[in-house]
Amino acid sequence: MVKIQFTSLLFALSILLVSSCSNEEGKGGQATLTGKVIIRDIDPTGNSVINEYDAIDQPVFLTYGDNEIYDDDFKTDLNGAYKFEGLRPGKYFVKSYLQCKDCIEATEIVSEEVNIEDKKGSTEAPTIYLSNKSVEDGAVTVIGKVVVHDSIRVLNSFNIYNAYDYDVFIVYGNETVYRDDFTTDINGGFRFDGLKKGTYKVYTYPKCKDCTQIPTATIVEKKFTVEVNNGTVTIPDLIVEIKR
Repeated sequence: MVKIQFTSLLFALSILLVSSCSNEEGKGGQATLTGKVIIRDIDPTGNSVINEYDAIDQPVFLTYGDNEIYDDDFKTDLNGAYKFEGLRPGKYFVKSYLQCKDCIEATEIVSEEVNIEDKKGSTEAPTIYLSNKSVEDGAVTVIGKVVVHDSIRVLNSFNIYNAYDYDVFIVYGNETVYRDDFTTDINGGFRFDGLKKGTYKVYTYPKCKDCTQIPTATIVEKKFTVEVNNGTVTIPDLIVEIKR
């Protein structure tokens, strides 16, 4: 009789031990899950990205395994990054949705599956990209200048002057075609208004009316980032080199 009770006790303890060593997803481990959220501004046609920037203070939700409701949440920092700690190995889903008051369409939940295999290390999740289909203009003005470095080899001369009547083009984000253009003034200056936070590129090309041959003509471009919501941003000069 005692032997039977002892065996039953061992069986119960073994079940308890197995349960305590469960490999199910969730808290109770030493693994860390990190990732990043990026917002993409989409043009009115929905075919291209205008701007791309880090999502600040954006909620990110974590679900364990195939759970239908989230188990943990985190708000991104100034770099759009998030972190979940104290996890066990297993399958997880990180989810987020765009908080956007002026979007022209309802936002959708973006989900990325992550498998944590390292029990004590850090696992990086795929970047979450949130599409912002708001097309409102921003309130930032960008100004710059085009300067020509003109060298004549035969005369061994080198002149520097402001590039008047040069066409300057601006490209939004990762687009492959320009969105706007500006013809420089007498001081070589140009400006673009109504910009939002994001990455841009301006470019121009050499012009030479009195050259006896076509100058070395490579497109001159400069990439820059707008990090403010309003005001004026001055970018470094565009230097055009003409060799003749």
